[in-house]
Amino acid sequence: PPAPKGPICTKMCERCPLVDLCLANARHRKPYWGVLGGISWVQGRQAHLLDPDDARLLEISAKIVS
Repeated sequence: PPAPKGPICTKMCERCPLVDLCLANARHRKPYWGVLGGISWVQGRQAHLLDPDDARLLEISAKIVS
């Protein structure tokens, strides 16, 4: 499956009391990948800002599946 999109990530994190701190940390550190603060990150970029055909999304999807 592809990396989760912004609305799904937001839903995953919305109930967490640390979501604001987590997102601020992610924006500062630009993680390689993962879901932090309700945003899906792929190679240091917010995934919802990437083109859906971007090779980075396909690469991270392959890692999630395996």
